[in-house]
Amino acid sequence: MRALTRAALLHDFFGYDWQSERHQRYMSRYSGWQRVRHMHAFIHGAHAAHRAGRLFDLDQRQKDAIASHMFPLASWPKSSEAWLLTLADKMVASREVGETVGWHVKGWYHRIVPGQRSVRGGKR
Repeated sequence: MRALTRAALLHDFFGYDWQSERHQRYMSRYSGWQRVRHMHAFIHGAHAAHRAGRLFDLDQRQKDAIASHMFPLASWPKSSEAWLLTLADKMVASREVGETVGWHVKGWYHRIVPGQRSVRGGKR
């Protein structure tokens, strides 16, 4: 349980702003398939595992769990800790994306149909 908790806390400890101008310049060095392979979703697990391993005393299972949490964009999870971390990360990301999409759809709806506000459980 301790190994899983440590890996979960450090799984996004990659140490750079993937939306910054500096990262965009880094990405501009690549094109085609190489550019795809260097995108944040593909590399941040390995960067986080390397950085966390340097700064904290992690064992190999913890580093592997961190590195593979972006499966299938990263390597295949090899341990139960890695699988649990991967699945938990997918669940949280799915919820975040769902909430964001819902927020945007609600905003678009209110722009298309002005004055329509939903009131739960009551009359208008």
